Amino acid sequence: MTENFIQATPFFTVRSIADSVAFYCDRLGFAVYVQDKAYAYLGRGKVGIRLLIHSAEDRDIAPGTAYIDVRDVDSIFRDHGASWADLPDGAVHGPIDQNYNQRELFIRDPDGNLIMFGQGIGPNEGQWDGRE
Repeated sequence: MTENFIQATPFFTVRSIADSVAFYCDRLGFAVYVQDKAYAYLGRGKVGIRLLIHSAEDRDIAPGTAYIDVRDVDSIFRDHGASWADLPDGAVHGPIDQNYNQRELFIRDPDGNLIMFGQGIGPNEGQWDGRE
């Protein structure tokens, strides 16, 4: 039987759809699938991110977090790291080897949402990247 589940797609609340789309496309290589004034659906490979405008009534919404398993964390940094030079201090962390056998890279978007890229290393290598 074919697996019914396809992917998990995080929703992030943002102050500006246009600014957030520019961030994800220009700084992380995502493509726009759908965009209007209050919503956008972006994708890269098998990963999707949905952006929803943060309305004034939604004052208590906390920033979100997404963990994206990748085959090569360092290639993300090589490909996009130069575009992160003007981000605020602390917006980028890594790549760094963690004691739980993951190599990780963290980046915060302008709205405080955290995108974590992780690559299995050591005994975890290849565990979450679709390899058999």
